[in-house]
This record gives sequence, C-alpha cells and structure tokens, in this order.
Amino acid sequence: LYVHPTHYEDKYDTICEMDLPYNYADYSATRLQNLSETGTYYDTLQTIHNCDSVIALHLTVHPTTYKEINVSWCESAGPYPYGENGKTAFEDGEYRDTLQTRNMYGCDSILIVNLTILETMIDSQVVDWCDNVGPYNFPDSRADNLQGLETTGIYRDTLKSVTDCDSIIVLDFRVHKHTRN
Repeated sequence: LYVHPTHYEDKYDTICEMDLPYNYADYSATRLQNLSETGTYYDTLQTIHNCDSVIALHLTVHPTTYKEINVSWCESAGPYPYGENGKTAFEDGEYRDTLQTRNMYGCDSILIVNLTILETMIDSQVVDWCDNVGPYNFPDSRADNLQGLETTGIYRDTLKSVTDCDSIIVLDFRVHKHTRN
C-alpha cells in the first residue's frame, strides 16, 4: 500500500489596488477568487490521486496613490487643463486623471481635481449725461476705457474682480443736448 502525501504549495503574488479583485490562475481554487486585500489565503484541491493539495496564497496588495487638489479657475481663462494627458474641464466638479508617474510600488497615481469655476462678472449700466457738464468719468478710475467720455455709445472695459477674474463693465452712455428754456 502506498500512501500519497498531502501536497503543500506556497504561492506569492503582489498586485496593485487598481487590479482588484484578484483571481488565482487556477479557477478550481474557488477560495482564491475575488480577493480584495493583503493576506494569506488557503484552498484545498484534489490531486490526480484524489489526495489533498493545499495551496497557501500570500497576497500583497499595494495601494494606489491619490493626490487631491482644490482649484478655483476664472471662466474667462478658458478650460482648465489638468493631469498629464491633455484633459480639460469647463465646469464645476471633480475630475480624475491617472498619471503616467507610478508610485513607489509601481502602482497608479491618481490626480483628483476639485474644480470651482469663477464666473465672469458683467455689470451693465446706463448713464444719461448732459453735454454742458463736460466729459464723463466712470467712478472706478481703473476703468481706463470709461474715462473722459463725451460721445453717445456703448463702451466696455475689463477689470479684475476680488477673485482676480475678469469683471466686465458695459456702459450705455447717452449724451443729451442741453437746451435753455
């Protein structure tokens, strides 16, 4: 009589978190499927001699690296460029990009951008002005294009708001002839 010994086999595997779930190559090892964390897992299979074969899988799962940034972006600057792959964003939201640079384990590095788009402020005003008063100067002296006005027309100037984004002033300037009674 020959007694076949139980076969023990240690297997070592290392994967990245982004590759989860882990599935062992031999699908008959049902206890070694859909694994999601670092640990030692065991399964018992039958050999061709109908004896036990114990597999000890030593699995190491390395983490993904996440870098999260908060960005405020001026609408007038156009789309916000982020990541390394030429991606752009036009509106508020969370945007993700997998970077080409791997972390210390050779796993993915993910950039998360929390984007807030700051709107361009538009201030439209109408000014009625008498021609006998002299040139009109807009109250904000930074508005160079709105100083010394004497002719009816639509005038525009762009200033920086408190958020350092564009603030556009649209002035409907109307000059009226002064008449004497």
